[in-house]
Amino acid sequence: MAQHGNKKTKRGVPQVDTTSFGKPAGGSSVAKASARKRVRSRRSNAAGASNAQTLITRRNLLLGAAGIGAAAVGAVGVRALSNREESTSEDITTIEVSEDAVFDLEACAEVDAGDAFELIGNFELPFGTLVWADDENVAACLFPTDEPSPLVYMGILSLGNGSYYILRESAVGAEEGFEIYDVRASSEGLVWLEAAIMEGLWRIYVATLGGDLSLGEPQLVEEGTSDVEVPSITIVGEHAFWQTMAPISNENARREPSALKRASVKSGKAQTVYEATGRMSAPPVPYGESVIFTPRHEEATSYCDLVRIEAKSGKVQDQITLPSGMMPHQVGFGPTGFAFCFENIYDYGGGIANLGTYTPAAAPKNGDYNSLPWFRFNRTPTAAPCWCTDNWFMVKSNQSVCAVNLANKVFCSFGVESGCQDWGDFLVSSGMRNTVVTASQIDQVDNEGKETKMTQVRVWQPLANTPSNPGENASSSTQEQNQDQ
Repeated sequence: MAQHGNKKTKRGVPQVDTTSFGKPAGGSSVAKASARKRVRSRRSNAAGASNAQTLITRRNLLLGAAGIGAAAVGAVGVRALSNREESTSEDITTIEVSEDAVFDLEACAEVDAGDAFELIGNFELPFGTLVWADDENVAACLFPTDEPSPLVYMGILSLGNGSYYILRESAVGAEEGFEIYDVRASSEGLVWLEAAIMEGLWRIYVATLGGDLSLGEPQLVEEGTSDVEVPSITIVGEHAFWQTMAPISNENARREPSALKRASVKSGKAQTVYEATGRMSAPPVPYGESVIFTPRHEEATSYCDLVRIEAKSGKVQDQITLPSGMMPHQVGFGPTGFAFCFENIYDYGGGIANLGTYTPAAAPKNGDYNSLPWFRFNRTPTAAPCWCTDNWFMVKSNQSVCAVNLANKVFCSFGVESGCQDWGDFLVSSGMRNTVVTASQIDQVDNEGKETKMTQVRVWQPLANTPSNPGENASSSTQEQNQDQ
């Protein structure tokens, strides 16, 4: 990818100044790649602080614009009793995982993060910036402003050198009361969501991304009203995806149609690639050249399917069905197959009945997920899991981001920086990448009265040699301390 360290203006959208004004954090090993920055004159007022905090809260954490249209489904830690829907069928085959097939961090040994990963990027963005890394080279950003409107600027972060760029300073529909609420990016384009909350309206746009990180002409691919929940979005290469369904407040939501839709960022042509009945339980996520999503089963809406389709063709590549009533709120995919997160504790389901994040510890053969060993990360899930290369399963713990090597049964924690918000470091990568990206909101004043207020984005890369499990020599007390994070 071309470097963008020099100060210059790119105008993919004529009225928008996309000058770089970003820089790596001072302590970064890549600080020499810092771009010269153009400081924008902005008033430091209450509106700006409020906007930053609003963006952080809206993360949900990290559910993006879903918070506009619906309340969260399920309560954290609440036991889900057997009040499942009446529609069940003996003909529906679900995964069956025994309790003795599941292991967690207690069966793993902790290693130092420095023995497993190298910090190759340490970047400073404005405090309150939201970041989504769905690509190897770039991440989508929403930068808070100092004004009531626009609430955010939409931009892009280069994961190679830490330079970041404003691509749009307002929504396409700004004059009609629309604001930008959600965005995803690949090296080929962007998809974003605009909403006029007071009017109950939303729109999905796509645009290409040039080699110089300039934004092409926005193309409207769908719009809707409050009769449809504000869509969740994702992107794979040139294909943008979003899912539509009835709001949770709709009494007939489980009988209303839902759909996964796709549009090319180049042509803007939209089409439906998958239809189902009932609400999908989790936002769609990318994996390689495919998309993972969670429709209800075609024969009974009390069952949830996990489906992987090829982004280009829309063909189903893998699919499993969870036991009746089990509805994950986050999903992922990796070299060992599907991963899913439960906020609830169930009184059925064998080895996958508890709260946490689950994934097989080995790749399924011929689609058989039942005979595999499974891993459970036993923390309340707040972010979708992902993979860093095919060795490290990445999950968000209470405060830190944790990397687990399932084959070697070792794990490490990246730790958190002083002054970060209560939720600590956040996992912002998706799918499977060669690096993993985390983000923290830092707000602190040191003993000399110097204030540090920023979004810290860190990029991690695995070392060539994966640590092995030292066995009984691992310190159980150290492991327990790390798990608390």
